Amino acid sequence: MPRFARTTLAVALTASLAGCGSVFNAGGDSLSNDNYTYESTTWSPKSVELIDTRTAETLWSVDIPVGQKVTMKFEREHGDRDNSFPDRMTWVVQGLNSDSWRGRQSMLVPGPGSRLVEVSLRPAPEMEAQTAASPEPPALEPAPAPDDAPDTDANGLGDNG
Repeated sequence: MPRFARTTLAVALTASLAGCGSVFNAGGDSLSNDNYTYESTTWSPKSVELIDTRTAETLWSVDIPVGQKVTMKFEREHGDRDNSFPDRMTWVVQGLNSDSWRGRQSMLVPGPGSRLVEVSLRPAPEMEAQTAASPEPPALEPAPAPDDAPDTDANGLGDNG
């Protein structure tokens, strides 16, 4: 094989592999295999709905908490399947830096020609929810007790005023 052809093949192979993302990256895995990931940030808080286009019914929805993402995967359900809901949607809500199906849930859904994933933005900015592990704000010093308060006149001036 000529050197030019080997170089071109190596560049093409590297470019094609570099384009393959992860199912957990925002936007999905860059392939047409029905995997989607949506991230929610302070300036882009998202809500996602799955709509049955035959009835306009919302079958599933999630308000993705700020600082988290939802990953969705659609697969053809095998075996005894309902013709109205022939596919299975699996999803997980997790932190932006997590890449796991741990805690996933699933449900039967309409086929690709009868479902719509609709993503909407909530008003921004939206702050990330504080967790129980967050430190408590420092306590303020208590106001002096009435007996400890300095003597003041009607103008709020002390004895020297």
